[in-house]
Amino acid sequence: VGGLNLFAGVLERIGIEPQVQRIGKYKSAGDQLTRKSMSEENCEMLTSLLDNIYGNWLDVVSSSKGKKREDVEHFINEGVYEVEKLKEEGFITNIHYDDEVISMLKERLGVQKDKKLSMVDYKKYSKVRKWTLGLTGGKDLIAVIRATGSISRVRSPLSTPSSGIVAEQIIEKIRSVRESKRYKAVIIRIDSPGGDALASDLMWREIKLLAASKPVIASMGDVAASGGYYMAMAAQTIVAENLTLTGSIGVVTGKLNLGKLYEKIGFNKEVISRGRYAELLAAEQRPFRPDEAELFEKSAQNAYKQFRDKAAFSRSMPVEKMEEVAQGRVWAGKDAASRAELFEKSAQNAYKQFRDKAAFSRSMPVEKMEEVAQGRVWAGKDAASRGLVDAIGGLSRAIAIAKHKIKIPQDRPVTLVELSRPSPTLPEVLSGIGSSIVGVDRTVKELLQDLTFSDGVQARMDGIMFQRLEGFPNATPLISLIKDYLSSL
Repeated sequence: VGGLNLFAGVLERIGIEPQVQRIGKYKSAGDQLTRKSMSEENCEMLTSLLDNIYGNWLDVVSSSKGKKREDVEHFINEGVYEVEKLKEEGFITNIHYDDEVISMLKERLGVQKDKKLSMVDYKKYSKVRKWTLGLTGGKDLIAVIRATGSISRVRSPLSTPSSGIVAEQIIEKIRSVRESKRYKAVIIRIDSPGGDALASDLMWREIKLLAASKPVIASMGDVAASGGYYMAMAAQTIVAENLTLTGSIGVVTGKLNLGKLYEKIGFNKEVISRGRYAELLAAEQRPFRPDEAELFEKSAQNAYKQFRDKAAFSRSMPVEKMEEVAQGRVWAGKDAASRAELFEKSAQNAYKQFRDKAAFSRSMPVEKMEEVAQGRVWAGKDAASRGLVDAIGGLSRAIAIAKHKIKIPQDRPVTLVELSRPSPTLPEVLSGIGSSIVGVDRTVKELLQDLTFSDGVQARMDGIMFQRLEGFPNATPLISLIKDYLSSL
């Protein structure tokens, strides 16, 4: 099940007017604040993503259980069923209580029934290093830089120490790897819906410089969209999972006009400023002036143009072709209609920069990039067929590609050196997996924070919730996530 929470009616009732500008007809970031119903383009995109997820799930289950795809789908459509029925149909092996599972493990391991089964706590296991077990790995070092969460230039005062991608911190890691002779290749593991457009561009530049000195492979997790894709397109090779959500080449910008809310509660704010644009983001008690909207035009158009060109270049696609899939349109508050034209130009400018950089980074004509942009989110395998990524697979595939690029045999062990791995708890590692298969259903609080704390254009994918198909472990990326995480310890 896919869904989108829409808060426009709520905000309208309390007197908050989101003045949101988006470029890319599929760029739905901001829709939760400005629309009361889902747009036709967003519905089309979500339908396609659900078809991919559901189809992949059917393929995995039918293949692993030796059943026909249509038989699996027919069984699902029968409705709710008991575990005994699942066992009878061959979807599960057996039914046991926890204590019975312990007894089974003792039997398999040759442990006497009256003896306690030795177990190790996850936190302790995660701290074990390979060298303590005599597993020294290979002499060839491959650096791994993880980039997880929303993108910002500096850490938000509301964020935790381990949350989000902070550009200045990632850039520091990238530069240290570039200056070091220890590492033969670099894997950047990205799991991000995007965020600050300038921060994304700054990291793109550093990754591009790094790629000029040694092989760089971008390995995508569940989500590498908008600003997350912006980072990835600087790498020489992009690897995505089948169901990675990626693309979303577009930008969004805006602010909240709280004027009507202030009137309702009897609050007044008077501002004395110096400088033509001093109040650009500080005057939340009024809508944009025409000259302020014009400034936003230049900023947004510039950001979009860079994104589009870099994506087209990295994908070997003509800029004009990229442009065909990156055409945008404007969404603004009803009271900002008189300023819509100038505001549109602002977002168009940002979008063109984004699209053009995407075209540039992917070595793709702008026209070709435009066809696959427009803010649309693609599943990994669809992104590959449209030239946005190079290969399908996980971290192991990225390692194999790195070995090939540094000309060492595939069977030769290498040592992965993770430079930015936090020390998460198990719930943190699995966050977002328990109730969803991909993405995050963003709350209105988070959406408002984006506009409140942001001081520029955003390259961000909107929050999407896809409820997991319960009961079938193969339906989720849980196992691959754990394997990926533990293999890098």
